[in-house]
Amino acid sequence: MTRKMDKCKLMMPMLLVFLFPAFFFIAGCSSVVDPNDLQTVENNVLIIPDLIHYFEKNKIPIDKVELIRADVAHANDAVAIKIAGREIGIYKYNVNIRKQREKLAHIETEKFLYLVGIKCNVLINGSFVMVGWEGNPQKELLAKVFMSFSPKSVNNSEASTIKR
Repeated sequence: MTRKMDKCKLMMPMLLVFLFPAFFFIAGCSSVVDPNDLQTVENNVLIIPDLIHYFEKNKIPIDKVELIRADVAHANDAVAIKIAGREIGIYKYNVNIRKQREKLAHIETEKFLYLVGIKCNVLINGSFVMVGWEGNPQKELLAKVFMSFSPKSVNNSEASTIKR
C-alpha cells in the first residue's frame, strides 16, 4: 500500500507539470469576449454607397466613383470619388474586426494616414475615413456633410439635408 502511495506522490508533480500548462492553454483559447474590448460605432452598419447617396442628397455633385484597394489602408472597403474635378478617398473600417478596429484607433490618435508612403490628413466619422478633401473646391461643404453622416441622417430624409 505504501508503494502505491509513493508512486502517486511521485506522479503528482509530473501531472501538474503537464496538466497545469494545458489548462491555461485551453482557458486562453476559449471564446469568452471581454465586453470592455468591444467598441461600438454608430455608423458601422452603413456602407460606402450610403455615404455616396448622402453626398448626392446634400447637393454634392459626384462626377465619378471608382473602387480602390482598401488593403493599402488596412480598411474593409474603399473608393475614390471625383467631386468638382478633384478626387477624395473614402475608407470604411469594420470595427467588429479587431485589426481594423485597432487601425482606426491608431488613425484617430495620429490624425493622419499613410497611403503608399504619403502622409494624408484625415477626417474621421465613426468607421469612415476621408482623405483628400482639403484640395477640393467644396471642402467646407464636403467636411460638413461627411461629419453629419449617420444612420439617423440616412434614414430620416428631413435630417439629411444640411443647411449651407
